[in-house]
Amino acid sequence: MGSQGSHVDFEVITKGAKGEVAGVSHGAELIAYADAVVARSENISATRMAIQASMGDAEVVDAAAVIANFQRMVRIADGTGIPIDGPMDVLSADLRHEIGINAFPSAEGRGKNGWLRRLASPLLRRVAARALRSR
Repeated sequence: MGSQGSHVDFEVITKGAKGEVAGVSHGAELIAYADAVVARSENISATRMAIQASMGDAEVVDAAAVIANFQRMVRIADGTGIPIDGPMDVLSADLRHEIGINAFPSAEGRGKNGWLRRLASPLLRRVAARALRSR
């Protein structure tokens, strides 16, 4: 799956990266860092230093900010039980199925993710993208 002709391997989100990640520069390092931070692993320093060595100081700060913001947003959504709204549910059904995100306990009650939604999802994203571009 990808956008505008590129390919991104979304499976690394749930299964981890082994080597380079298609479509994401320094993807393996970024995922290792995110995994270490989220798990509060003793590898945080090593993974942070790997990003610093390959990408630079500013990118370490950016990566840490993205991880922190994502954690904050997910915890707020989970804590309040915010469901996915109808349009986003349909537009993301195939992607959520592909990467296995509906298997997470926090996904319970969010999105029906039936076969029809998964089939319609890529088509509706294309239509939505064209409609937004024409504005």
